[in-house]
Amino acid sequence: MKYCRKCGRIYAESYKYYDNNLCVYESFPLIEDPGMTEDKFLKLTEEGKDAYELHIIDLCKQSGHFDENRCLRGKTEKDYIYYYDYYYAFRYDKYEQLSGRKAPIKQRDLTPDEKAIEEWEARQRIYDSPFFSRSNNGANQPKCPTCGSTNINRISAASKFTGATLFGLFSKTAKSQFQCGSCGYKW
Repeated sequence: MKYCRKCGRIYAESYKYYDNNLCVYESFPLIEDPGMTEDKFLKLTEEGKDAYELHIIDLCKQSGHFDENRCLRGKTEKDYIYYYDYYYAFRYDKYEQLSGRKAPIKQRDLTPDEKAIEEWEARQRIYDSPFFSRSNNGANQPKCPTCGSTNINRISAASKFTGATLFGLFSKTAKSQFQCGSCGYKW
């Protein structure tokens, strides 16, 4: 079990972000409690669990980093609408009971193939989001200066060479880069 000295939150080994070593709320370094594991904690009675929470709060107060206003233990809905977040990372049963939400427990270990697929899907979700969209919705698409059509084609080097050979260097085809597919204008 780990705990945050600033807010007093406790993190169990089965919490999905247990390995981060920072409090997800305070971004404060977590301290590991070598005397308590999640298995030991789960075997405690409800009174024992409450006593352990108070013990951690006392350790936090002694550290000099504790902020009473940031601690949610003992708060009610009147004090803070998400008062149950104190139990978010270690007392899953109590968190689910108070919040009506599913607790953030670690999933089973994934195989390397499943992990690769999950990472790929996560990257795809990011790149498919509107913030990473490479589409500019036609904002920079070239248009015909005569009719405004976006049906334009680039004039190939072979066509330019043929136009220059047949009509000289001053031919419209030799000097132009684009040709409108709708009206035929070259520019």
